[in-house]
Amino acid sequence: MSAAREQLATDLAAVLADPSGPADTVNINGTDLQAVRQPVDWLPNRDLEGAQVEREILFLLQSALGFIPVPWQELLVDARRWSVEAVQEKGPVLELVMVRYLS
Repeated sequence: MSAAREQLATDLAAVLADPSGPADTVNINGTDLQAVRQPVDWLPNRDLEGAQVEREILFLLQSALGFIPVPWQELLVDARRWSVEAVQEKGPVLELVMVRYLS
């Protein structure tokens, strides 16, 4: 990881570790944790049955989640079922790309 990326991961980890900081509280599988949410607006097939309805990127501390999700694992995020599309470890921070489909 480059020095700039390491610094960004360190800064993001500090934001996520601060309970009074700007991160959102997110409930994942019954556990409240701090996360930074990045919604992805463009979904070309959002009106088709079985198509992706929403995509969102969550940044959170791996230590707070307690495990590393794998692609296509289902997680209950704020009482809605999401599938993990991709996972990247960025130092102590996990970047989860999440998708939700029509049921």
